[in-house]
Amino acid sequence: MSASLVAFCSDFGLDDPFVGLCHAAMLAVEPGTRIVDLTHGIPPQDIAAGALVLADAAPWLPRAVLMAVVDPGVGTDRRGIVVAIKGNAGGVRASDRPRLLVGPDNGLLIEAANVLGGIGAAWALRPAELPSHHGMTFDGRDLFAPAAARLAAGANPGALGEAIEPATLVTLRQRHAAALTREGIDTHVRAVDRYGNAQLTAPAALLAEAGLTPGEAVVIDAAQATTYGRVTQAFANLPPAGLGVLPDAFGRIQIALRDGDAAAALGLHRGAAVRLSLG
Repeated sequence: MSASLVAFCSDFGLDDPFVGLCHAAMLAVEPGTRIVDLTHGIPPQDIAAGALVLADAAPWLPRAVLMAVVDPGVGTDRRGIVVAIKGNAGGVRASDRPRLLVGPDNGLLIEAANVLGGIGAAWALRPAELPSHHGMTFDGRDLFAPAAARLAAGANPGALGEAIEPATLVTLRQRHAAALTREGIDTHVRAVDRYGNAQLTAPAALLAEAGLTPGEAVVIDAAQATTYGRVTQAFANLPPAGLGVLPDAFGRIQIALRDGDAAAALGLHRGAAVRLSLG
């Protein structure tokens, strides 16, 4: 049985028809395609931000083809690619997670692929055949969407492109790792969500290892200030305007401000260094 489901993520936004046209392109080649829109709010051309969103979302998706488009290199010689997760080099198989990823070869897909089990095989998609009067600026519609729909319907990736060595795929620069030291948890801001919660690179399991259990006071050392908060399990457990450190929905530590914007209050941004220690 084929997946028939495409999970779609991009930086297209919703003001223009780009997302709708990608949907239409999928349905044109495979009318039975079901589409889940993860988000189209990735900051424009921000490949690293898109990669983070994909890596967080991928393990929660059902069996599907994951299509992502954050593609400032569109129209150049950058490759369009299909990536298969290890153990699935021949196509979609029965599984509770995505097994194929489709998008530009610019590092966007790699972290999600690694989270899902690692890259088993890869293919370079054949360029879309377009009339001469068409531009070359919309591979989301013209290349990735038709490929994703065909793959979701059971097509073999080899029918859509040439096999390439996974080692040749573009990767992004490694981000800051987290460490547990005598002073506490040394980490960095991985992302800031629309509520102003600051997701850190440190896994939530480090809280207990550092002695930071629910109810404990925590010192938050950031670039602009040292402040105090409380370790908790839920936003609602914090007092009004209270600052908290707690596990997020993806298994990492986050800093939150009850009914407020923690990132703005503490001057936090992606990549900012943070230390958490017992208060």
